[in-house]
Amino acid sequence: THYIIELERQFSDELLVKLAGYYKELDDLVTRDPVAVYLNQGEGFARGLELFAKYTPSDRFLGWLSYTYGRSDRRDTPSDILRPFSFDQRHVATTAFNYRPGVKWDFGVKWQYSTGLPYTPVLYANAVTGAGGKVEYEPVFGPLNSARLAAFHRLDVRLARRFSIAGAPAETYIEALNAYNRKNVFQLEYSDDYTEQDPVYQLPLIPFI
Repeated sequence: THYIIELERQFSDELLVKLAGYYKELDDLVTRDPVAVYLNQGEGFARGLELFAKYTPSDRFLGWLSYTYGRSDRRDTPSDILRPFSFDQRHVATTAFNYRPGVKWDFGVKWQYSTGLPYTPVLYANAVTGAGGKVEYEPVFGPLNSARLAAFHRLDVRLARRFSIAGAPAETYIEALNAYNRKNVFQLEYSDDYTEQDPVYQLPLIPFI
């Protein structure tokens, strides 16, 4: 069940602003059960506020920004406490602009930011002697999704030129994804004894032509 209320205002020919609030109720979610394997006993919610603004002072320039504050919680059984959903992001912001100095050229920039995703931390590990005397480590986890990865942010830049080939429209461009080479964390890996934690990063600076 999803509720949305939105207010939109055209302040001028150049400026449009939208503000929206939403709330979604979730029930009968599929969860794991040690006896029945799966049960439809999960529940939760998603709620938040969204702000969007678009500015177009001329045919050559377009700029916009959006910001969302959101929260999404889940629990697997009615007796569990609510926890952050695995894809919960409290703050998400994006801003972009595109400038066209002439009929042939386009220049664009986009910057994104979001809160890091939740994860379940390892508190410590117990050493267990297995077959043949080999020592293995069993991790002991903290509360589910009680920690977060570092925040994500990235800048993309694009320059394009339009032309024609035998009368057919064509375009060539150069684009830099993650232009300032931000090391955004994708996930965490642990050493064999779980005493060391190493981040696995997302893609670095990538140029496209």
